[in-house]
Amino acid sequence: MLFDPGNHTQLATPRYSPDGEHIAMVVWQEGRRDIWIFDREGKPLRRITQDEASDIDPRFSADGRTLLFASDRSGVFNIYAVDLETERLYQVTNVLGGAFSPSMRADGEALVFESYSGDGMDIAFLDVDRSAWWDRGLLPKPLDHATPLTTVLPAEGWVPPPPGDPVAPKDATDVDAPDKKRKFRVRQGMRDSVSTHHDPGAATQMMLEERRVPGLDGMGGPLQILGSLPGNWGRPGDPVAHGELDPALPVASDLPDLAGDAHPFFRESPVTDAPGGGPNVDDPSRTGDSSREEQEFDFSVPVERYKAGPTLWPRYIAPGLAITQYYGLQGSLGIAGTDTLRRYLYNGFVSYRTDSQFIGWGVAASLNTKIPVYTVGIYTSSAPFGTSIWVQPPPPESGGVWQPTVEQTPDIYWEKRTTTYAQVSWPVNEYQGLFARWSGELRQPQLDLPEDVYTPFLPTRGFLSSIGGGWALARGRAYARSISAEQARVLTFNGDLSHPWLGSQVLALNESGTAEELVGFTRLQLTSEWREYRTAPWGTNHVFATRLAGGASLGDQLQQGSFRLGGTFGESAAYTLPGEFRPLRGFPFSTVFGDWYYLASGEYRLPLWWIDRGFRTLPVFARHTSAAVFVDAGNAFNDPGQQTNLLAQTRIGTGVELRGSAVVAWGIPLNVRVGYGFGVYGEGGIPFGSLAGLYFQLGSSF
Repeated sequence: MLFDPGNHTQLATPRYSPDGEHIAMVVWQEGRRDIWIFDREGKPLRRITQDEASDIDPRFSADGRTLLFASDRSGVFNIYAVDLETERLYQVTNVLGGAFSPSMRADGEALVFESYSGDGMDIAFLDVDRSAWWDRGLLPKPLDHATPLTTVLPAEGWVPPPPGDPVAPKDATDVDAPDKKRKFRVRQGMRDSVSTHHDPGAATQMMLEERRVPGLDGMGGPLQILGSLPGNWGRPGDPVAHGELDPALPVASDLPDLAGDAHPFFRESPVTDAPGGGPNVDDPSRTGDSSREEQEFDFSVPVERYKAGPTLWPRYIAPGLAITQYYGLQGSLGIAGTDTLRRYLYNGFVSYRTDSQFIGWGVAASLNTKIPVYTVGIYTSSAPFGTSIWVQPPPPESGGVWQPTVEQTPDIYWEKRTTTYAQVSWPVNEYQGLFARWSGELRQPQLDLPEDVYTPFLPTRGFLSSIGGGWALARGRAYARSISAEQARVLTFNGDLSHPWLGSQVLALNESGTAEELVGFTRLQLTSEWREYRTAPWGTNHVFATRLAGGASLGDQLQQGSFRLGGTFGESAAYTLPGEFRPLRGFPFSTVFGDWYYLASGEYRLPLWWIDRGFRTLPVFARHTSAAVFVDAGNAFNDPGQQTNLLAQTRIGTGVELRGSAVVAWGIPLNVRVGYGFGVYGEGGIPFGSLAGLYFQLGSSF
């Protein structure tokens, strides 16, 4: 026995490399069928594919420099090739029926594979032209078993066997491929054909953590409601699909005249709204007897161009409920709609906060006909700044000596924010995404201020206008009984520039200090975050989750800092926190603030009980409960050059959480956390034993 993986893992179709040093085979485990490479002793070296596609039939080329396999990642099985030296993936065929079991001739000039059609399986012969293969980019690097593929190449001095001189079957016929004028040889006659099927790329990696993109998800985004439903919405982590038109799509003049008429599935000019998109058909698939006549059918529904309007109307009113920073409640009612092909999306909501007695609203819309996705929106929100209202008492009426002083009031300063944005989102692939946006935010007091308010201590008021963008990478997996992402990594980097040229102006005291005036505001803000989710070796679905995050703001300063640490809030589509808030469990909300910050979190997550039950006909399905032990550490500060003993000022909190997961309203995921946290180091922490450490939150921690 060469290799026994155990754990119900299945191995199939092992193929030795030409030098006999490595083995490529299909590995079925955890619900996925992927291509792996092992050494000849059975040790796994490299996971070639890691997606929800079914990847089968691996085989090395005779020179050992190319690995061929079949995959249904486009919705139809086709032949793919991996250049082992560059680790680039290429699509070799694009048939309508199916292509399997590739085998390259020893001289590398021809390829034989099985071709499937309505008449069954046939052997197909294709001349190899590597320059005509579709470049699908670099192979994704797995988190485990990531040995460079250059180690699989034959050693220097190895001589491949001499090529033979095969002869094509006598009854084989040649057919011109419609796009690149190449020959495709099969055992029986075939007619030319075209395809409108679009290759969406590899299936999305499964991540239980909610994917969120600024400007798309959360309160005020077009996917606030829709994003909870399954499917493709054009976010990072979503496969490229819906409405994308491949720039390589040929014009009709490039094609042979198939039937003497126009070609409705190919563009007459560089712009078209014809259905489809994606790569052209390289290798026509078999269709049976090409001489049979076209038949007429009586369609019950007239055939016409797609119209989005009839399906755009909202189908429901979605209620929402979230816990606010001061343990009030925020309720919301939202409507959302999209057409059948999800080309046009919109969302609207109204909300009410009990702690600030604020009525909010918002609308947003996205255009998803092609890549990139365009989004615009406007929404209002209420943000607390603690007891930030100070007053300057007037001189006593009796006269006498008077020293000007300021006094802090117990009132909370509530800020009303009206945010408008326009954004372009580009899902590069199923792992990465880019976005660029303009944002304008009007900040003003929600409530009337006292006449004797001391304005220098008030939070920044004015209009902040900025342009920015970001990059995100999310890769990982989860299994049927996972309580968290496993073997996953999330990286983000964002930048944002505010400038008077963009309209940024805030209120500040004039030179005499007697009145406020509008002045320009310039700030460059950079933030980044790195998350890891690693499966514990001793327990199924036990996970170590870690997070490192940091940010810096350069230029003009906000009165209350660009970052505020403290609180137990996490991540949920039910609410959208102000951009400066960062959680730090074990410390009260907004314990420390500044223009720089760092934050580290670590959790050990373990499953407790898999419920997997519904309750009669109620729209609630309980999934599981789990527990987590956590440690958070971080700090916020201003100019780092003026800080002493910076790490010694780090605040550290710890605690435990009980978590539950369910599906409500026939498809919307719901995660809740009940926990207790306390500070173990640093000023302002919640003491152990205090009831202030108890909390209840919606969503995940990170």
